[in-house]
Amino acid sequence: MNKRLISFALALVMLFGAIICANADSVVQLNELSACKKVFAYSGQNSAYFYGFYGKTLCSARVIPDVSVRWATVEGGVLAMCHDGETACALYKTGHEKYSAALLNVNSGGLVCRALETGEAVQFSSIAYSRGEVFVITVENGRSFVTGCTDGQNYKYDLTADVRQLFVNGGDAYAVADDGNVFRISRGAKTFCRALPDKGMVENAGSGYVYTADGALVNLSGGTEYPRAKHAVKSDGVTFTDNGRLPVAAACGYSAVPDDGFNCVIKPLDSFSPAGQGKAAANIIDGVVICKLGVTVKEFRESYPEVSEVRDKNGKALDSGKIRTGCVAVANGRSFEIAVSGDLDGTATASKNDIGLLMRYFVGSESLSGSAKTAADMNGDGTLDNRDLVLLAREAA
Repeated sequence: MNKRLISFALALVMLFGAIICANADSVVQLNELSACKKVFAYSGQNSAYFYGFYGKTLCSARVIPDVSVRWATVEGGVLAMCHDGETACALYKTGHEKYSAALLNVNSGGLVCRALETGEAVQFSSIAYSRGEVFVITVENGRSFVTGCTDGQNYKYDLTADVRQLFVNGGDAYAVADDGNVFRISRGAKTFCRALPDKGMVENAGSGYVYTADGALVNLSGGTEYPRAKHAVKSDGVTFTDNGRLPVAAACGYSAVPDDGFNCVIKPLDSFSPAGQGKAAANIIDGVVICKLGVTVKEFRESYPEVSEVRDKNGKALDSGKIRTGCVAVANGRSFEIAVSGDLDGTATASKNDIGLLMRYFVGSESLSGSAKTAADMNGDGTLDNRDLVLLAREAA
């Protein structure tokens, strides 16, 4: 049986000041997270957080819709951590094969420490928490499964294979089996959701979405999108991507992007929402819409009803023809520059001239506009190099 321990003698809770508003294009300092082994992001429907741990300390920073930083120190080394929105949950070790969960309420700063009496060896790669139930991976006779711990009862969840990971998304707890199958779990019941396209670990990427190790933005209900970026989040119908080292978070129409110095910029999400499927599917990176070669204006407008107008580089409205690098899409009153992969010169094709432009750029005899640079970044890694030249040459062949 589990025991509920409410004890501030076992844990020192340190609170960080008052709340500040997350205004458009504001900058929030998150230096409290700089000591963490790794920083994670939680993007929910109504709020977004960054969190992490080091030593005996867990830390959570809400950045949307307002800013509040909370952290706590527990009596054992923290091993894993998760977020369900309002509550940050950390797994820590208190003795030989003895573990507890620390539940930190980010709104009030209150801390609850709960002993986990699983009766089995705990695999501390991940933890999940949802609606009062703490989930850990346990091992018995060489096989791993999930144990769910509530105040008065434990639940056992056997999956289709050994358990690889636990995570929280949209307030629900999920378990990933080694065969890639994802299950939603709660109070002894498990529901199959889908199979993942790769076998790496996943990160929260907005309510209903996860981002995989191989770069897939996956809908937990089915369907996969592949953004050309290091991190991606789906929020309010917008696929937000970023090439930074730290993860991004989004909620309530805003995105939060931390840099390596833990300065977090909070700004409105792009109002142009990529569909993510079909020939005319596009991505937005740094405010530039990236299209495939050969997409026509008609196909583009049909895929994106929010686009009221497409203009050429001189500002002339286009009703037909192919999308070219340098065109502009007007959506919801905002203008978005368009880059067509491989089309550096704005001719709607990838040709020897585009190859020559990129080669001259490399030697410093040619400059490229912002959209032309994006069009030249064939592999989408944010850097122009010989790998892009090889891919461009293949496209132009």
